[in-house]
Amino acid sequence: MRYDSIKSVNHDPGSPWKRYGKSKLCNMLFARSLHKYISQRDPDARIVNTSLHPGGVKTELNRGAVQSYPWAKAPLIAAMAIFNVSAYKGAITPLYAATAATMEENGAYYVPYAKQITPGPLARDEKLEEELWNFSLNIVRDRFGSLE
Repeated sequence: MRYDSIKSVNHDPGSPWKRYGKSKLCNMLFARSLHKYISQRDPDARIVNTSLHPGGVKTELNRGAVQSYPWAKAPLIAAMAIFNVSAYKGAITPLYAATAATMEENGAYYVPYAKQITPGPLARDEKLEEELWNFSLNIVRDRFGSLE
């Protein structure tokens, strides 16, 4: 993934699932960066930020899989009906991250059901994290001026 221009970020990366995966990777990288940024600027700040994967949830988001793989529509729908959980159960991890996470969990990554884990290597790539953070800051500066 390249963060050198809006065009490179917005180019068509393939299927809706690839785009979704890249957006989730950015969420994890950004949460780690935001934690570092806040901690450096104000070590006493009481702001907790996390990232998470709610798991397979029966929502309209699943339409992306069917659109990406139309030849597998029937098996995909059957598998999602069996393995995906209700929106009620899918809300457990996001609700935990928003309400119960502590300062010690700042920058953490959660999976169902409110389990903190170490994310994969791409989500821990400090170079990629720094590139995304700097790219994001540059966009904000370009639109709004100084961040001070």
